[in-house]
Amino acid sequence: MPEIKKSISFIGAGNVATHLALAFYDAGFPIGGIFSRSVASSQLLAKRVGSHACASLEEVLQISKLVIVAIPDHALLGLTAIPVPDDVIMVHTCGALDMNVFKGHAANFGVLYPLQTFSRMIPVELKNVPFCIEASDKDSLQVIRQLASAVSANVIEIDSEQRKVLHLAAVFACNFPNSMYAMADDILKGAGLSFSLLHPLIHETARKATIGNPWDVQTGPARRNDLPTIQTHEAMLDGMASYKEIYTSLSNAIQLHYQAKKDQDLNDKEDKQDLYE
Repeated sequence: MPEIKKSISFIGAGNVATHLALAFYDAGFPIGGIFSRSVASSQLLAKRVGSHACASLEEVLQISKLVIVAIPDHALLGLTAIPVPDDVIMVHTCGALDMNVFKGHAANFGVLYPLQTFSRMIPVELKNVPFCIEASDKDSLQVIRQLASAVSANVIEIDSEQRKVLHLAAVFACNFPNSMYAMADDILKGAGLSFSLLHPLIHETARKATIGNPWDVQTGPARRNDLPTIQTHEAMLDGMASYKEIYTSLSNAIQLHYQAKKDQDLNDKEDKQDLYE
């Protein structure tokens, strides 16, 4: 099995790379080098993890046994033209990109996908964050698992197709709600109100969603099929066309879900009655 020593390097110095590099460094893994298109970013991160900023991708590959590629998907695809030494494990952190993007480019490769939202300057406790891993071979998988297990107690092996589904679900669970928090803030500002008024509601909504089935704790006018309130809200959004479209679309989706559930419950009841007739 390849040894993890002073050979872990990063391509990328953004949000994900920063959090992972700091976590692995704090866990006792020396960082070999950092390469980024932004020299300032690579120098800053390298300084924080006792490493150095590499001048080129080729330098990263020459000094490393494991390279963590933490850059946007479209940028990662551009790396496949650079030869990778056979003893280097290439690992990406993307949720929606297949592991086999490295196939034919590197002899050993895999995925280290932390299922969390990262902002560079906001600390994140990684202990319970799911780290989804995958690899081209058993030895590489063992190395990736060793690395992930050093910072998280929640390391799971899933394949690329499962990870893509997980990433899609994460967009619905994280990215979309955050954008709607921003929209709520815009609506409140129009009335001279503070977004902080919603903080307790946001926390309680998230708490309830994590202790059971989210559909079971859904509330609001669409859940109640409260058409007068829905129509009032839509009228209030006449000057915010995109927000109104989202409001209507989500309200319809919620109403359709509970109508379908109601219909299914009715059919199930009728089926049971038929058994006794």
